[in-house]
Order: sequence, then C-alpha cells, then structure tokens
Amino acid sequence: YLVRDWAIRLAPTLADARAPWTVPAPHSALLVAPETGADGTGQAGELDAVRRVLPPSAVTLLSGPSATRDRVLTALPTADLIHFATHASSNDRAPGWAYLDLAGNALATDRLYAHDLTDRALRHPLVVLSACESAAGPVAGVQGPLSLARAFLRAGATGVVGTLWPMPDPARLLETFYRLRAQGRSPAEALGASQVERLEAGAPPAAWAPFVLVVVAPS
Repeated sequence: YLVRDWAIRLAPTLADARAPWTVPAPHSALLVAPETGADGTGQAGELDAVRRVLPPSAVTLLSGPSATRDRVLTALPTADLIHFATHASSNDRAPGWAYLDLAGNALATDRLYAHDLTDRALRHPLVVLSACESAAGPVAGVQGPLSLARAFLRAGATGVVGTLWPMPDPARLLETFYRLRAQGRSPAEALGASQVERLEAGAPPAAWAPFVLVVVAPS
C-alpha cells in the first residue's frame, strides 16, 4: 500500500500539486453534527477528538437541532478548521445539488448543498467531511471530481479531507487523525498514519481507504 511509504495529497491541477502546501495550526473550529445520540454515526467520538486539538473557547459547536443551514452558513467564514460529522450524498447528474444532511424537523431534513457555497468566502480552512462520498462526484476533465470537497475548495478551503465511498464508522480513524494533528503532524501525514493504524489492526481497505486529502495551491 502506498500509504505505508508516502504522505498522499490529491490535487485538481498540476499547479496545485507542485505548489508548496502547509496548513497552520488552527485557532478556531466549527463542528457540525446533526446527530449526536447513541444511534448516530460515531459523531460523539469525533467531536471529542476535535475538542482535544483546541481550547473550548475556540470551538463553535452546532449539534442536534442547532445544526441548521442558516447557522452553518453564518459560521463557516469564521473558522479555520471545519468538521462535519453527518450523512452526505453526491449527485452525478447535478453536482451542485450534492448535499450534507443538517438538522431537521418532523417534516423534512435541512441540507447544505454544494451550490450554497458558491458565494461564500472562507478563510482558507482545513475542512473535514466525515460523510459518505463527500469527495466523490462526476469527473469533469481537468477539474477532477465535482464533489462537495471541490465546492469547499472553490469557496476558499485550502484542503479538504473527504471520502470516496460510504464508510460505516469513521470515528476511530478520525480520533487518531486529530491526535496526530495535535502532535504537530501535517494533515497528509496524520491521515496516512491513521489509515496505516487501521490497516495494521486488520481492518480491510473498505474501512479506511475511502478517506483522501484534496488540496489546492495557496492563494
């Protein structure tokens, strides 16, 4: 496996791949987790892992009913680490309608669509999309996959950790990822080491390989 020997980053263009790329230590974080109960998707463990990276005063948490589209869109431009722990869906026919599930009510589930990010100006955060198929989408020539990850990059993110297919329980991998980030490892190094840890624990590739780091050159 390449991940044993290399810190891997994916880039939409050759210019992005060749550019020097670093992510400074975060000073503020936005955590979005619509489902935090015992029957969720390991979100409680993920949230605790992110909290260990930053002091409580630096973390904005939108969980349960507070994780609405309006509140998320308002908070996005203020964070330099953004973590979504939710469900997602890609859209091969209309990539702008790929979405992340947010809070809902008895009638409907609120959603953040890829096209909602078109006019947003993020402050170059690292974004972690702990959601199914968040880095997957139809391939558009040299642009690569038109995914939720791509939408965040176009809005100003400097890098996005996303998934290429459904992953049943990402919490354990992400807990290791954030622990290594807190120790000073780069996102690519931390993600690779987290995947190798799961590999050496006997987990099949389907349980750790869907996570990728997509980056763009700093603007």
